[in-house]
Amino acid sequence: MGVRESIVAQIRRTNPTVREYLRQTRYTGSGHAGFVGTPEQLADHIEDWFHSGAIDGFNLQPDVLVDGLEVIADELVPLLRRRGIYRHDYETETLRGHFRAASPTPRFD
Repeated sequence: MGVRESIVAQIRRTNPTVREYLRQTRYTGSGHAGFVGTPEQLADHIEDWFHSGAIDGFNLQPDVLVDGLEVIADELVPLLRRRGIYRHDYETETLRGHFRAASPTPRFD
């Protein structure tokens, strides 16, 4: 489900006023999924999305910057790597190479 579909589903489910909707989405990025749970539960959630074709990548926003980043790096990433859905190494060594690797046709020489 995309961001737009997520927003529409939430509005249909809760039927909020504009003020209520803005208050509800204040910390979840206005339609982006929020999650509360253990690293294992989040890994399960990400894996389900990945295998169903709902995502091919993800961005994580920790609840508390310093502590949350440590949990992501030290606990979540190793779980996702063991499940084969998070890379162990980059394919190239430069930013230019990363962009080229992500592009269907190289645009930079």
